Amino acid sequence: MKQKILRPNAWKVPGAIPHAQYVAWSRSRAQAHFRNEEWHLTFEEFQQVWQGYWERRGRGSTEYCMSRDDPERAWAIGNVSCIQRREYLSRQSEYKNA
Repeated sequence: MKQKILRPNAWKVPGAIPHAQYVAWSRSRAQAHFRNEEWHLTFEEFQQVWQGYWERRGRGSTEYCMSRDDPERAWAIGNVSCIQRREYLSRQSEYKNA
């Protein structure tokens, strides 16, 4: 398998963690646009939302993801929070059954 080459001199945001956050923000924004959802989070706001949770984010049931409190409103400060994936999946099933 080909080894991934890191090029920190080409990163828009210096530092390994800020760069990873920038990539996650960019991907999240692209996914929101793909799903025709409004996105109003700046990169700095995204970092603020993830403060204290970044190291615990992931795909496991006890790890954290970002979710909208009201799925009808935009991705914006005041409508997003970091929650455990099990809670996120529980919310998704509630929305589908409503």
